[in-house]
Amino acid sequence: MPWTNVPYRGCSAVVRFNVKHIAIIGAGQMGAGATAVFAQAMPVYLLNRAPLSKVERALDEAVSAARTNSLRNNVTVGTYENDLESCLREADLIFETVAETVSLKKQYLSVIERYRKPGSIVATGSSGLSLRTLAEGRSADFRRHFLCVHLYNPPTRLTAVEIVAGPETDPEVVDYTAHLMEQTFRRVVVSARDTPGYAGNRIGFKLLNEAAQLATEYGVPMVDYLFASHTGRLLPPLATIDLIGWDVHKAIVDNIYASAYDEAHPSFEVPAYMDKLIKAGVLGNKSPQKGGFYKQVGTRTLALDPKTGDYAEFKRP
Repeated sequence: MPWTNVPYRGCSAVVRFNVKHIAIIGAGQMGAGATAVFAQAMPVYLLNRAPLSKVERALDEAVSAARTNSLRNNVTVGTYENDLESCLREADLIFETVAETVSLKKQYLSVIERYRKPGSIVATGSSGLSLRTLAEGRSADFRRHFLCVHLYNPPTRLTAVEIVAGPETDPEVVDYTAHLMEQTFRRVVVSARDTPGYAGNRIGFKLLNEAAQLATEYGVPMVDYLFASHTGRLLPPLATIDLIGWDVHKAIVDNIYASAYDEAHPSFEVPAYMDKLIKAGVLGNKSPQKGGFYKQVGTRTLALDPKTGDYAEFKRP
């Protein structure tokens, strides 16, 4: 099983660690969400590639999600080009949240290792990539202080967070990080193992991708109607894929499909129509002109027909 209900061992490591500054690497959707959570309790550096205006927009999103403008008082925005080295040298916890690809994450983890201070905790925000693979080539000190902190999305509305240890992560790092997430950031900690998709995505993306598969037969409106809020979800599954991005969905599902061979394996095969449309730039909410399962044209909401790739007026079943 990819998860365990055994709790972390306690908070004896509190004496050894004391996180007072967090650096967030990546100002995308998850970077903004993490800022909304972390900056309510301590100073945060939010960094991304230039231009600075992109990072400032992410801060605006974080403020909106947290529903308090006072959040700005705890956030310093910057760019990799100008501020990365100084921020990493000061941070006690470095939270990496760049795109969900092994090569890109390893590239940034290499840079993080170059500038981090010894003993600082490095957390990837990955939702299912192998920690063993991500830590390859890093120093012993880095590997001992490296783990996964996967905030469930959107973090301001879902309080669960997965804590995943790598093969060489110091158990005290795991204990302290779990304690920090629970006591300081009011998260509900799920202890997961370093398997494809961990716990949340192994379960959650099985449903999302099966919904995308079923949309060909039953249509987008009907599938989202059947698995809507009455099932306990914040959003219907296809609307959720639009929110997180089709490219992100594909990266997560492809990783599980290529790495895990169990009875659920067919559920993680991305539908052919999605592959075709992703290549054409259809990415969901992040590509408003091209759309996703849904597209807004003025005040009208259109729904995708997966069989043809065309859009028609959304009609609730």
